[in-house]
Amino acid sequence: MAYKIFVSHSMAHEDRDLLTSFVSLLKTKGIDSYLAERDWQPGTPLPEKIKTAIRTSDCMVAFLTKAGDHSRWVHQEIGFAEAIPLKRIPIVEKGVDTAGFDLGREYVSLDRDAPVDTLHNLTTFLDGLKAKKEQTEGIFVVGALLLGLVALSGSAKN
Repeated sequence: MAYKIFVSHSMAHEDRDLLTSFVSLLKTKGIDSYLAERDWQPGTPLPEKIKTAIRTSDCMVAFLTKAGDHSRWVHQEIGFAEAIPLKRIPIVEKGVDTAGFDLGREYVSLDRDAPVDTLHNLTTFLDGLKAKKEQTEGIFVVGALLLGLVALSGSAKN
């Protein structure tokens, strides 16, 4: 099963290049990203679409840029992820103070003038989380196969 990141972000023009770079880097690592605007579902209530996407994600990356920090949607998504709970990684632009559920949470600092290192380091970290999930799932599959073999050998004796 793929590793999926819910990307919480503003729709501000100044954040688009940053998000495009981040999503491209995730793709190089085989990590799926969810951005609501790419999941077009006419007629679907937006809050339900967002909640479903958050519930089915492995992790949330919340871009608390200057625009993102002012977005009601970003803060609602963070609150919903906190309630589930879902692992959440805040990306905080220099000059933005964390508040609410992210107050006191370790975060990744983003320098708008030099975002490349931050995005690469974050993507590497997320790739590690993906590897842990794959390892855990592999152990589960092997365990299930072994149980199946034991069950088969038991039924063959009877």
